[in-house]
Amino acid sequence: MSVYIFFIEQHSFIQHHVYQKLMAKLSVSSQLKIKLYKHKVDKQSRLLGQHLLKYAINYFDLDPILLNGYSYTADNKPYLENCPLNFSIAHSDDMSVCAVSMSGEVGIDVERVKPVDLNLMADYFDPKIWQIIISSTDSTISFYQHWTRLEAAIKASGLGIPNIEMANIFIENNCLKIHNNLYHIHTQTMEINYIISVAAGFKIDPPVYIKISMSDLLPNS
Repeated sequence: MSVYIFFIEQHSFIQHHVYQKLMAKLSVSSQLKIKLYKHKVDKQSRLLGQHLLKYAINYFDLDPILLNGYSYTADNKPYLENCPLNFSIAHSDDMSVCAVSMSGEVGIDVERVKPVDLNLMADYFDPKIWQIIISSTDSTISFYQHWTRLEAAIKASGLGIPNIEMANIFIENNCLKIHNNLYHIHTQTMEINYIISVAAGFKIDPPVYIKISMSDLLPNS
């Protein structure tokens, strides 16, 4: 079953007048949530994430008014009311990504590969997964692959990170198991130094990756 991943990489801060145009195209409630973030980089990432979702709605010829139904479950998982499109948004440094599917719930995570002290990370993983990481020829890459998979699976479950111990997520039949539910995973290295993982409660075909530019978000500007 198909999952589409829309992504954008923005290496610098968006010019103020462009930022304002992008903000104006969002609902008032979405604008207010973005303004709650303290740091400019976080505001920009959330802004771009919302526009990736908006782009996906248009891509699938759905009514843009569906974006007005942007809401959250009790466990803080975002969704669109009365919309067949399931989505998940993530950010890391310059990269924003949005996974969408008509087939069921999805979760996505992205991380920029940086040096990490693996000695501090063992407790976050099931021992079987941790052994795979430290036995890898490149333990740092393996760490980010498995970290993004766990995060994506948690987001797909809709249970929320505060409600799940990462160390209680297990590998079973090449899937991740959370509370007796299996999540299929696909992991991809993008733009040299980013790792993206998507998870779903259904078997995933290789995702379709669609790179978005600023001109795609503001085609008439």
